[in-house]
Amino acid sequence: MIGKISIGKDFGGCISYILEGTKGEKKKFAEILKYNNCYGNKNELIEQFRDVKALNQRIEKPVWHTSLSFSQKDIVEKKHILEIIEKFAKTFGFEENQYLAVQHHDTRHKHVHIVCNRVCFDGKSISTSKNYKKISEFSRTIEKEYNLEQVLSPKKFLDKEYRNKPRFDNRKNEIKKIVKESLSRSKSLEDFKNLLKNNNIKTEIGRGIAFIDNKGVRLKGSQIGFSLKKVKDILSKQLNRKPELINKKLITKNLNYER
Repeated sequence: MIGKISIGKDFGGCISYILEGTKGEKKKFAEILKYNNCYGNKNELIEQFRDVKALNQRIEKPVWHTSLSFSQKDIVEKKHILEIIEKFAKTFGFEENQYLAVQHHDTRHKHVHIVCNRVCFDGKSISTSKNYKKISEFSRTIEKEYNLEQVLSPKKFLDKEYRNKPRFDNRKNEIKKIVKESLSRSKSLEDFKNLLKNNNIKTEIGRGIAFIDNKGVRLKGSQIGFSLKKVKDILSKQLNRKPELINKKLITKNLNYER
């Protein structure tokens, strides 16, 4: 699951978007899943959110907009999506605030939008401190709890002091190791895919290449230094080379990837 948070100034544009999209799709486009301390049509909702925002004039950006996107492979019932929305609200401290949750049906993968009023009914406000890190941690927790496809946390979710340090991720390193070894033993793309399959790695090939392990961890080839172009180039060189001339050191040199 991928979660994104943005903070804005005006409820009008945000509420209009999550209810109608950019082309006015309305009912074909959006399905309201939950009203929390708010009700009514678009204009009524905008007015209500603005009225509560007026309780704290110091907050320049009262609009909290979150999107939660699930993988195409995730089977998530509506009742579970509602549970996740409510857990999200509680985790970030706005379960008693105004918020509206809407599911969009314009993509193949399920995704929901949540617009929340950062201003509480008592005039206090919801903090946005370390939200990017928090939503990453929340997403990883939900993936485990609901058996969703796991997504590796991007570096931008880390604190600054850790952001530029090399990351050690066992899952990523294990996939990389298997891909590298399988590629060094292959003479064709089909050989490569079969060797990976024998190691419980599924291969997706389209405009690019991606690898998925038996735990559902999906990595683009470019994330581990093996873009589709590089894979094809290496296979081509190995196919045109006599077996006795294949030098393991030379292959390793071709397999260098960006750390």
